[in-house]
Amino acid sequence: MSLIIGVTMGHPSGIGPEILIKAAVRFCARAKDTNLVIFGSRGVLDFYCSITEEGAVFRDLINRQRIGIADIGSLSGDDFHPGAPTESGNIAQTEYVKEAVRGINSHRLSALVTMPISKIGMLREGIKIPGHTDLFKRLFNVSFVQMLFYIKGKPLVALNTTHIPISQLAISIDTEQILKNLRMLNFSMMRLFGIANPNIAVCGLNPHAGEGGLLGREEEDIIRPAVLKAKGEGINADGPFASDSVFYRAFKGRYNAILAMYHDQALIPVKLFGISRSVNITLGLPIIRTSPAHGTAFEVAGRNIADFRGALTALEVARRIAKKSRGNIVWNF
Repeated sequence: MSLIIGVTMGHPSGIGPEILIKAAVRFCARAKDTNLVIFGSRGVLDFYCSITEEGAVFRDLINRQRIGIADIGSLSGDDFHPGAPTESGNIAQTEYVKEAVRGINSHRLSALVTMPISKIGMLREGIKIPGHTDLFKRLFNVSFVQMLFYIKGKPLVALNTTHIPISQLAISIDTEQILKNLRMLNFSMMRLFGIANPNIAVCGLNPHAGEGGLLGREEEDIIRPAVLKAKGEGINADGPFASDSVFYRAFKGRYNAILAMYHDQALIPVKLFGISRSVNITLGLPIIRTSPAHGTAFEVAGRNIADFRGALTALEVARRIAKKSRGNIVWNF
């Protein structure tokens, strides 16, 4: 039985439509058992088909029903300008996501892959949600999700917190939260990636992991107790470690995964090691969701120079996990 992956187009004025077309053509050539349903604007996709070498093959895949288009509020003329976000585009980007969630059952989707959206565009239209992950959390009405970053051949990197200002970090972490993230990360690595008894490194929050309390007490009072509780449950966790050294050791093969305390602690090394092929995976939803780990890149949109490799990897990872989980994920941890 063929898999069907839903793909949202992202912000119409960003690089999402371009990298989607380029990635979809290559993905469909490799993954003969998987079809795609794209939630977006046919008019925008037609424009990018006209300026990319892959456009003719993309249209042929539509004709052969390897790719379906769920055309949502098709944009044209003054509604769409590559590199220049419009009000219509800001609204459309979230409508694509909402329609994809509504269409999971009717389209028999096994996974969702999302192209980049504009957080500022969402805010300008009155949507006070700090990003894709939080939007999915609301749409699926789930209380707990985890952001996990994948680079082929490297350790997985998970976030303990997501989009939180630095000024609020210390009061935003607690022992039970860290323990829950360790449980989810451990479960996901075994269930979705087939890694038995994974080694997980846990980052500290402060410089030098607090230096025994000299530079902050969070490591001793909050993080270490969570690690010890996780060990007591059979989770092979270790730490807390200074983040400036643990990423080096992990990326050299010492650990299978890292739990970082905050966004930039994780994303700086992830993007240094492979921004063009890194993938964001959302754990905790009833369906697997992946996305390239970069933004809309309005500054290069419409110039046919966008790097599609992150989008292609996002499709490949979604397919791999969907086949492993058979599209049915129960977060039992």
